[in-house]
Amino acid sequence: MQHDIGQQAMQIVVVEIMTGTIFHVQVGDNATVLDLKIAIQNQENLPGDRLILLLDKDGDHMMMNEDQKSLSEYGVQDGSRLYGFFKLPQEENDDDADTGDDKVMDKDRTESDSEEMKNDNAGNNSGSSTPKTPYEEDSVQSPEYVSDSD
Repeated sequence: MQHDIGQQAMQIVVVEIMTGTIFHVQVGDNATVLDLKIAIQNQENLPGDRLILLLDKDGDHMMMNEDQKSLSEYGVQDGSRLYGFFKLPQEENDDDADTGDDKVMDKDRTESDSEEMKNDNAGNNSGSSTPKTPYEEDSVQSPEYVSDSD
């Protein structure tokens, strides 16, 4: 179902995003992936710079990751179905980037916590690897059961 607007032939593609929302986007026959992303951004108010598009082509999914490539090079036609996903937003300020220091602190804390657990359970000679609760005492024994078969 080609649509002519002025001199340029247009096509409509169906886009489904992660939330299940489905919408139609009209682009020119010579449109690029970037043109489609811009059209989606303008029409649906979605972040086009973070958009990842997958073409559903006969049950196979093809990632359309080259913005300058034309839609027709990917095999997009009027009525084609695309799936939209989003990249995670990038950190805008590198000064706030994770330096990994907190991971080192977590590792140190984990090691000290582990050492404390070993020390707390050092007196446990039961052979069990289960840590004792604060309410358990070393003198507590399991009750012995008497058989009625005697």
